[in-house]
Amino acid sequence: MGYHAIQKIGGIGPVPAAVFVTGIGDVTRFPTSRHLCSWAGLTPRHRGSDLKVPWGHLTKQGSKLVRWAAVQAIQHAPEGTPMRSHKDRIEARRGRQARNIAKAAAGAAEG
Repeated sequence: MGYHAIQKIGGIGPVPAAVFVTGIGDVTRFPTSRHLCSWAGLTPRHRGSDLKVPWGHLTKQGSKLVRWAAVQAIQHAPEGTPMRSHKDRIEARRGRQARNIAKAAAGAAEG
């Protein structure tokens, strides 16, 4: 049931859908989408104290396959979808050299 439902999201084909369904399992175990992104390792690392919060690279804690499927979904998302629009906004703001940052950020964005 979830396999067919997730394929209705633009950019997610049969292989990424299978990775999401098998890699994540029961999605109701995550209270929010932020928890799911953190579990999958799609959130930036931060080590902060007091008022200074330096953001780093992705934590990459979690399933490599789920991260791969999220990036593939962003790369193949059709024009006009929220994921693609988010990626395009970040790329326009930060430049073409930040394409990978834009993909990761759009993969972790709350829908």
